[in-house]
Amino acid sequence: MQLSAMFVHPVKSCRGIAFDRAYAGKLGLLHDREWLLVSPDGQQITARAHPKLVTIRVELLPGGALLHHAGKAPIFAMATAYTRPHPAQVWKDGFQAWHGDERVDAWFADILGCDCRLLWLGAQSNRPFKGGPEK
Repeated sequence: MQLSAMFVHPVKSCRGIAFDRAYAGKLGLLHDREWLLVSPDGQQITARAHPKLVTIRVELLPGGALLHHAGKAPIFAMATAYTRPHPAQVWKDGFQAWHGDERVDAWFADILGCDCRLLWLGAQSNRPFKGGPEK
């Protein structure tokens, strides 16, 4: 068996980044799904409901993610600005993530046409992980 392609999606449902090598940790590939878009009440927002998400390119930079979309100025989501606890729900899993920069929220809302929040899962995610060791 040969691995033919490997992608990391730093923001869930946004365009992935192709890598020829990546680091894996207890929760999967490093930087994969570190960020999440949610509705104001914390429900995940995915490309199934908002296909424009896949047109957003994410560039990993030290300290956060630079977000790009055609026709818009890029915006930087700095991880250290994400300090306010915010509930998140991904499928059946509820957990706490971190909310921060409202300018980034507005940037996404302008593209998607809906009220949303960008959340950072933190240096150590609180999302339950099935199949891994119990916390």
